[in-house]
Amino acid sequence: GATTNVDANTLDDYEEGTFTPWVSDTSHSAATVEGEAYSTRLGFYTKIGDTVFFNARITLTSLGSLANTTSYVEGLPFTVGAGGGRYGVYFSEGGGLALTAGHSPAGIAQPSTTYITMAQWSVTTGSSSFLTSHWTADGALTVTGSYKV
Repeated sequence: GATTNVDANTLDDYEEGTFTPWVSDTSHSAATVEGEAYSTRLGFYTKIGDTVFFNARITLTSLGSLANTTSYVEGLPFTVGAGGGRYGVYFSEGGGLALTAGHSPAGIAQPSTTYITMAQWSVTTGSSSFLTSHWTADGALTVTGSYKV
């Protein structure tokens, strides 16, 4: 119900919902435009004030004609804020990926966009591009993160 509470600590913006993520190449095409197919595309978010917390799962069944370029996870529920830098995300679980041994998925929610630029991380060589060829026809990832709007 409505309240007239004017306390400085009163929550003024709270929202929960779902979103539908997808994988893209540098064309940033809409989902399935490149012919890729999925068995899972599900994301959940909570927005509190100007901060979005999210968790998403993507499982591919076909790569379609995605170009072998940097890979992106598209479809974040809100545009990432333009100020305050980039926001790292955490890939908590995955499988069916063609990564070099010792490399892990990494990513950054890019300012003024609704996507995550993917990378791969190695403790010995640092960060490098996560290409669409690092996905396989049964590739799957779970990503968690937060960002300011």
